[in-house]
Amino acid sequence: MPLTINELLDKAIEHARATLIDKPDAQLIPTWLIQAKDRTTVVGTPWDGDDDKRIMLFAIRMMLKKEKAQSYSFMSEAWMATEDLKHPIGLQPREREDRKEAVIMNAFDRDGGGKMRIYDIQRGDNGRVSDLVLQQTEADHFSGRMFNLFRDSHAD
Repeated sequence: MPLTINELLDKAIEHARATLIDKPDAQLIPTWLIQAKDRTTVVGTPWDGDDDKRIMLFAIRMMLKKEKAQSYSFMSEAWMATEDLKHPIGLQPREREDRKEAVIMNAFDRDGGGKMRIYDIQRGDNGRVSDLVLQQTEADHFSGRMFNLFRDSHAD
């Protein structure tokens, strides 16, 4: 039986904690869990830049269609920053000195349900990840190229 959206997110944070906490040089590969009616597929999609992201997103959309996916989850490490009057608008978080590390995860189902969770990455004095702290349980509004690929005509 396929996992619910909440169960997908719970499994994602378990994986992120096991991968990152107290591991030297730990890195969380962007990971998708795609659930079809009779099977589950896990796909790691490492990338280096926007061109790689576009190629991987095309491949994931095709996989959602081919597998007749019922739901999927996605998780990745990310840089986050808040735009305000002190910081130039338009700079990418990776280009800002006030950026924060986070793990972002989301899950969607074909019926239109979806949720997102954001965990702040906390580091100890040794530089290793010491904890992943839930920033918010769900985002009311989310967007971006990784969100709800079922809305894309390629995933039908």
